[in-house]
This record gives sequence, structure tokens and C-alpha cells, in this order.
Amino acid sequence: MAEPDAFRGGGRKPPTSRQVEALVRSGCVTPDEADRLLGAEEAGETEETMTLVRLRHAGARLDALVADGRISSGEADDLLDRIRRGEHSPTLRAQIRGLERGDGMGLPPLAKGDQP
Repeated sequence: MAEPDAFRGGGRKPPTSRQVEALVRSGCVTPDEADRLLGAEEAGETEETMTLVRLRHAGARLDALVADGRISSGEADDLLDRIRRGEHSPTLRAQIRGLERGDGMGLPPLAKGDQP
């Protein structure tokens, strides 16, 4: 049985062109990232390409938390290093969401109207 913090990847199928188009429309990936994702399967680079997308998403969220003083740049770097190493566990994602809400790592919650 897989651990809750199991790394994603391995047996996962690459996204289909329809899925990638939906990701572009929703703003989750840029057109450039979409092109890379679609070409990644042939090159055997799907997981590496997904890691770059995850780094962009998490990086933007963590940059905002650092700018807001909610975490240090060292803490953000540690979380990004975990993603660079291929971790995309539910626990890691929950930890970042908790930091944004202010309920992670013992931080006070954001006041109403505040944004991370």
C-alpha cells in the first residue's frame, strides 16, 4: 500500500491533448507549458515537465507568503526543493494550503480581506 506521502509519477499517464487544452483554458498552464506537456511523452519527460509546472504554481504561492512575512525565504526554498525532487504528495500540498490559510506551522490565520 502506498504511503500518504508517496511521490507521484512513475505509472501515471501523461495528460491527453484534451486535458492539456482544458488546463490552458483554465489558466493552470501556459500555452508554452502545454506545448511542452504534449511533446513530453515522446521525449519521456512528462514528469519533469509536470515538475516545472508545479514549481511555477508553488513558487508563486510561496513568494506571496514570503512577501507577506508569513514564512521565511529559507522555508519556501525547502518546500520548493521537495517539489524539485519530485514530491507532490497530498501532505505537501496540504501544508502549502495551510500556510496560505494561516493554519500551518503555527501561524495565525489571515484576517478577513487579507490575501497571501
